[in-house]
Amino acid sequence: MKRLVLLALLAFSAATAQPQPPDERLEEHDPTGQFVIGRATADEVKARLGAPLVENRNRDGRFVYVYLSSTADYTSYVFDKTGVLIQVRSVPKTN
Repeated sequence: MKRLVLLALLAFSAATAQPQPPDERLEEHDPTGQFVIGRATADEVKARLGAPLVENRNRDGRFVYVYLSSTADYTSYVFDKTGVLIQVRSVPKTN
């Protein structure tokens, strides 16, 4: 039950946070170094990481994929309504 609540809070906080637009002079990579924020798409994330552990969609069209990483962190990938990656956050897994 705690895990489900944590996942829901992580997805909600990631989806409601106001992402900063990427600087066009520099490519901003997510913390894992796998994707370029502002360029990577939801389809690319799914193709590389597989099906997300949790998927959450907002009314404004933004959506979040949550994955459990190999380092036991929950990583959430936030996408805009067109499916472009706009933010990545990681939260340590708790028991």
